Amino acid sequence: MLVKKRKPPATKRRFSSPWTELDYLCKKLRFWLYDRGQPREGERYLVRLCRVLAELREHETAMLREEGLALACELQGKIGEAICHRKREISLMEKLHREALLPQYSEATRAFMLRDRDLIALKERKQIVRSLRERYTQGNGKAIDQAD
Repeated sequence: MLVKKRKPPATKRRFSSPWTELDYLCKKLRFWLYDRGQPREGERYLVRLCRVLAELREHETAMLREEGLALACELQGKIGEAICHRKREISLMEKLHREALLPQYSEATRAFMLRDRDLIALKERKQIVRSLRERYTQGNGKAIDQAD
């Protein structure tokens, strides 16, 4: 049986804000890095990703910014920094999941809150951290903090 490869996210050229462009770039990079395993294809977005990240102010609860920083670090070979940003992203996602369980939110609101950040996405991010740790250990010959 043939397995059809997923197509990359549709190409977009205009964005309403740097945040929507960051979301687009993260989706493109996740596709090339993790779905297809072709980091060279993702590298062509690196300069643009760094530009968008520089435009955005630091927000301590911005999961999307942490993901963008993690992807940029990974593409630049800064695996230790990528792991730190991924762990921060995971922490923020877990906090969002706890918040979404509060009784004041309807199912529709909960679904909107967790869009692109559901349990499947959380498990994927944890798997990414595990694989980054393996790469880091292989590259440095030493283990790093294993706490999740």
